[in-house]
Amino acid sequence: MKGGTLAIRDDRTMPYSWFRFSVKQLYNTASTQHVIMQDLALYDAEGRRQNVGLAYDFPDPYPTNKTVYCKEDYAATLAPGGVAYGDTGWYKCFDYSSTAFSQGREADTRRLFDDISSGNQTPYNGRHCTSSSGSSLIVPSVGNPSTWFRIVMHLTNGTPAIVAYDLSRGSGSDAENNGHPVYFGMEGSIDGLIWDELHAATPEDDHSADSGSAAYKWMSDGTAFANKNTLRPNLAYRFPCTHRVLSSSPLAKVRKISVSGGATLVTKDSFAISNLVLDATSPCTIDGFSFPDDPSATLTIKNLPVTQSCVTLPCTFVNVTGLDNIDNWTHAFDVAMPRRRVRVVNGRIVVAPRGISVSFR
Repeated sequence: MKGGTLAIRDDRTMPYSWFRFSVKQLYNTASTQHVIMQDLALYDAEGRRQNVGLAYDFPDPYPTNKTVYCKEDYAATLAPGGVAYGDTGWYKCFDYSSTAFSQGREADTRRLFDDISSGNQTPYNGRHCTSSSGSSLIVPSVGNPSTWFRIVMHLTNGTPAIVAYDLSRGSGSDAENNGHPVYFGMEGSIDGLIWDELHAATPEDDHSADSGSAAYKWMSDGTAFANKNTLRPNLAYRFPCTHRVLSSSPLAKVRKISVSGGATLVTKDSFAISNLVLDATSPCTIDGFSFPDDPSATLTIKNLPVTQSCVTLPCTFVNVTGLDNIDNWTHAFDVAMPRRRVRVVNGRIVVAPRGISVSFR
């Protein structure tokens, strides 16, 4: 790397803080193409809901029953505590209650996280449209991922690890039941870029929501809606893991690490560097790594001035361990060089000509 700062972290130690919910198919698309849900909940190990109050921050609020254009740039712009649509396009939210408009109750995605149910709040009713008119809808189809209706949540910093999720139905009326998801799934991410599947509803699951008795019930088990003050341990759709599952270190397949041009390479995790390339004419900083005691490890030095007898490389090492081990590494140069000796002196790498020392007693 040349210039800038690159932070390396071990994803295997980080719990998911981003979650993407996908509606893959609705109960009766012949009657409606609207996605209808009451609440979408994320739970920690104690069964405590951790996503109450998430808010879509742009446009915020957008007028109920209006169509707005949303861009899929959440990985760059969605702050902790926010929610966004997962695909670029036109979106429209509608409220069945005619009084909701006059009362200023916006029917945007915040409806899914307001922790209100049991008839006190009409459900979220959203559509993904192909144009600003809002009349041509993209209907979720389980066999076509490009049609899925996705919602992305970014939890606030310090939120406990999430182990399960659930969604609740609306009033149980035929009009609402038709728009309930019957195929859906959840993914997790640590950065909003790379997603891991955590759960997917299958045809064997009972998610049809085909009767009025399903009103204000959680989809996972049919129990009555419970707000954030009611713990639901060991319930809801459980995740197989709460962290990214990787078989090896993120640096396992990195052959060489080159740092120059004033760049800073930093980590707070236990990463080791065993094949390092430095430029004798270009400063850099390496912060937080270890250097193994391994004669097969290699330090390659580029652009070393041939005419200078002793050169201290302009690389600063901070919070590192095992730096002195570089003395015993294999040392290489990018051009043919006279015999040179590489040593670590006072925390810096020094290159000097080899010589003979004679002592008389």
